[in-house]
Formats: sequence, C-alpha cells, structure tokens
Amino acid sequence: MGDFKSVPFQKAPYCSDRLKTIPINKFAKEYFNEENYLSAIGMRYEDMPRRICKAELKATDKERNYKIYPLLTDFEKYITQKDVIEFWKTQKFDLEINSKFGNCDLCWKKSEKNIIETLREKPQLADWWTKEEKKYNTAFFRGNQYAKDLLAKSKLNTTLDLFSDKGDSCFCG
Repeated sequence: MGDFKSVPFQKAPYCSDRLKTIPINKFAKEYFNEENYLSAIGMRYEDMPRRICKAELKATDKERNYKIYPLLTDFEKYITQKDVIEFWKTQKFDLEINSKFGNCDLCWKKSEKNIIETLREKPQLADWWTKEEKKYNTAFFRGNQYAKDLLAKSKLNTTLDLFSDKGDSCFCG
C-alpha cells in the first residue's frame, strides 16, 4: 500500500484512501468476486459537497464501482448527523464515543476550534501526536502548528468562539 514517511497530515493526506477505501475494496473484490458489488457510502447531508445534486448521487458510474449514498438518496429528506444521533438514542446500547472525536481524535482536517475543544476535554491526546511530530520532524496541523501549540491554546481561559471553525470535509466524523 505504499511506503509513507509519516502519519497522514496536510502534506500527506492519504488516510481515507489507505485506511478505508483500498482495504474495503480489496475485501469486497475478494469476497464478492471482482466487481460484483456496490459501495454504500454513509455520507450525511452536512458531509455532502455542495456542488452535487440528488440526481447526481443516484447516478451509477462504473468507474466509481457503482457507489450509492443511501443516507442522501433513500429517504424523503437527507439524513443529518442529528438524525443519526437520534436513531442511536433509541437503540439498546451506546458506544459512548463523543461524535466530535470521530475516527481520528486530532485529525488535521478538523477545525482548530474542534481540536482545541477536544484537547480541553482530553489533553493527553496531544502526547501521541507530539511524539509523531518529533519522529517525523514536521508539524501536522493547519497553519503549520504543532500539537503542543494547540495544547497551549486549549489551556487559555478564552471562549472557543475565538478559534477558527473552518475544517475540511471528512467522513470520519
């Protein structure tokens, strides 16, 4: 799957491809005999790129392995994160994972505000990222910031509204 010189970050954004897309496609091709399968993408309304309309989501495309987007096409209205949370509240169990953490606790795609809020709740998360930044001699975060910079900001007695809420779209959460 490639020889990568660091964990995924802005200059090496291979996380979704290498950790999700390639492994699931490999599994599906082996399990379902080559191309005889559909890829269902759990994209919610707020994840949907604004340039795509519902008709385009329903279109099939052989190069995309006939991907489908059931949360965006199979219901009368688009499914949002709030809808998903409400659904899981009715189930018999709870994974007890805060949705703001997603699959990657301090993902470089998250907004500065989200990362600082996460570090306020769990400052120990910066330890691993700091170790990796030293190992690869690079800053992983937006604005060439290091985990220690964001941890320091998380300790400031300021409102979170002062930090940027701009992040990149990611299907991790």
